[in-house]
Amino acid sequence: MAIIKHSRANKNTKKKTIFYEAQIYVRGVRVTSKSFETQAEAAKWHDEEKNRYLFGRMVPSEIGEMTFSDVFARYRSERVPQLRLSTQQTTGNRFKYLLESPILNTRMCDFSDRTIDGWFEWLRKHPTASDPGRKNFKQEFVLLRAVLYWYRDCINAGFVVPVVKRHRKAIFFKPVKPRRPDYFMRKEEIQLWIDWLKTHRNNQSYYRLATFMVLTATRVGEAAGLFWDAVDFKNSIATIIRTVWWDHHTKAPNIQELAKTKESIRIIKLSPTLLEMLKVMKTESKGEGPVFIDSQGGLLRYPAIQNAFNQAFMALDLPWRSTHICRHSFGTLALVATRDLSSVQAAMGHRNIKETEGYAKIVALLDGVTANKTAEYIGINL
Repeated sequence: MAIIKHSRANKNTKKKTIFYEAQIYVRGVRVTSKSFETQAEAAKWHDEEKNRYLFGRMVPSEIGEMTFSDVFARYRSERVPQLRLSTQQTTGNRFKYLLESPILNTRMCDFSDRTIDGWFEWLRKHPTASDPGRKNFKQEFVLLRAVLYWYRDCINAGFVVPVVKRHRKAIFFKPVKPRRPDYFMRKEEIQLWIDWLKTHRNNQSYYRLATFMVLTATRVGEAAGLFWDAVDFKNSIATIIRTVWWDHHTKAPNIQELAKTKESIRIIKLSPTLLEMLKVMKTESKGEGPVFIDSQGGLLRYPAIQNAFNQAFMALDLPWRSTHICRHSFGTLALVATRDLSSVQAAMGHRNIKETEGYAKIVALLDGVTANKTAEYIGINL
């Protein structure tokens, strides 16, 4: 208990005044303190205030009786509404993997690493585990971990989240084929792909969207959410300040005035090719509303974008089936062209440069500079 006795000298009476200072520490950090005339008052205030910081309005005995079901109910009512609407939908689809699980009635005071082990065993027997497309339980585990950390941060600061290394390995329960190291489109493939979209699709927005994504590293939601007010022709820039999210059930597009992360809010330099294309598009659309539109003048639907892109990939016998390949292609080819890791990080809106370094490994693998210089230095004669 952090109660300190102090004495203060009185200059007039030459007597010392005794008082007691109660200090509140949470995880080693002093959060508040208060002085009292008696030690009993200081002790009483300390206990009440410490419980408030650790347990909120609940007393420790009530927290000890909470089950995971109680915690999850509070998480859904207090935390989930704070998430973006798109995140609420994707998160809500995973609720059944907690609501139907055997851990629901586990008391939080008994929640341990063994509890999570049992949950993984239950997941492996779940009917969806046999689906051909189901390779891991990563998203379900992310949700469970988020609930446990929220419980620790908002209800019981003394709770130790029992996630250990073996749980991170248990996420993957089926062998996954390693992704190709050359997970990007080469420049000649990009040209063929865009040409196919231009000549085989009636709506020209698809080849224009593809061109914009490949040359700017924008995500599909960022590109589809670009409005003319964010395009500055004078300075040859576009600003990523909003995104489109598609309803999980109806697939209807919705605009949100947010980017994926704060690093994703960025200014993009437009190349001369993009500027010419956008100028033509602005003339056609009178420069109002979204830049990339469907045949009715509204926001593009994701299934339509994916269908158009994949038709071109299949027609050209290319192995890609994802809109995100445009972003991977930019990251790889930009490093090949510039060798400037920091500028590519900024262009892609990566939070951590380690994300960008993944592209650098591919570039190093492809160009063979290290291997050639090493062989030249060793100088083996055959």
